[in-house]
Amino acid sequence: MDLLSSADLLQWCKNLEESLERWHELINPNGRVLCLFFIKGTLGKLGSLHLDITSLSWLDARECKHAFKSAGFEIL
Repeated sequence: MDLLSSADLLQWCKNLEESLERWHELINPNGRVLCLFFIKGTLGKLGSLHLDITSLSWLDARECKHAFKSAGFEIL
């Protein structure tokens, strides 16, 4: 495939690097991934309510970049 896109998905992956490695296997050379997802700090107002609505451990930007690069992606 030439393009893989997702919105509000990656933050729910139990193992982000493993998921991204699989994506990397699926796309053609020179294929693109376009995704939108939440990272630590992007839902500040919700977090300030101190609601235990999820057991999700939010990743920060540095951790997300590392996961993409470890999976073989170039970040543009």
